[in-house]
Amino acid sequence: MRRAAVWLLFFLISFGLGYPTLNRYDPRQTGGLSDTQTYYRMATEGTANADAQLRGRVLVPMMARAVASAARGHTGSWEPVFFGFLVVNAFFTATAAALLVEVARRTAGGGMTGLVAALLYLANFETANVALSGMVDSADGCFLMAMVWSLVCGNARWLPVWGALGAAGKETFVPVAIVFALGWWMVERRAWGPMLAMALAALGSVTAVETAVAGRLVWPWEFAASVGAAAGHWRALEENTVDRGVLLMAMWLLPLGIPRLRQMPKPWVAASGAGAAAAMALAVWHSSSAGAAARPLFSVAGPLLSLSAARWLGEWG
Repeated sequence: MRRAAVWLLFFLISFGLGYPTLNRYDPRQTGGLSDTQTYYRMATEGTANADAQLRGRVLVPMMARAVASAARGHTGSWEPVFFGFLVVNAFFTATAAALLVEVARRTAGGGMTGLVAALLYLANFETANVALSGMVDSADGCFLMAMVWSLVCGNARWLPVWGALGAAGKETFVPVAIVFALGWWMVERRAWGPMLAMALAALGSVTAVETAVAGRLVWPWEFAASVGAAAGHWRALEENTVDRGVLLMAMWLLPLGIPRLRQMPKPWVAASGAGAAAAMALAVWHSSSAGAAARPLFSVAGPLLSLSAARWLGEWG
């Protein structure tokens, strides 16, 4: 009952943080959130007319579509489709925060540190301005955090489930999660079977989704080649390194989080470092514009740094 109450608290906080999308601004017309145009069409029209590079990210839009259909006519002045997105994104964000609390119980000496960590996670720039703004990154962060929970709490058998669902949420989850798991295994050298099963499940999921939306067989490496850019890699690295989103995400999280990183589980630190490197490499490979790397970087490293910061704040207080 207590865990359910904590989750509900995180859900209500998340819903409140994302409330402006319901009737105060349209994410589709907002700089930095242009992908919401595709996700909105996927939720209203399906994947037929969606951008080819984004139409495989079906999990959040399809869940939002179901919520919007059920809520239509009962939301008053709230935009029903973005209401659906907010409910789904708040669900995934709250679940990630609740899992962070559970991990803190095992690794940081108590639930109060976990509660502070979860609140720091929810208070970050990336949570309110991206994860709860009609995008799909909340699922990315949730399933990466679910991987951490599984590995820390001895529930590695769930890894294939998180791999399959994460891949349906966002195809970039697949390489990041595989590198994340590899970084964890390099330090701890256990659970290699579930980790391998997770990688295969994620690859199979992204193959199934991309094949379904394209109407023909699409292998993961074929899709990866289709989104790779021939030039602009150095520009992408520079823009995503000095991006304002990265700075706003990290300017207080890094100074607070780094001092106690040595007290965090070494496998988690190694996995987060490897996953962050993979996230930046994907942005460079795709020659992404500024801001693209900030989202996966926070999904990978945000929970660890939030917990480390909470521990330091607790000791300082």
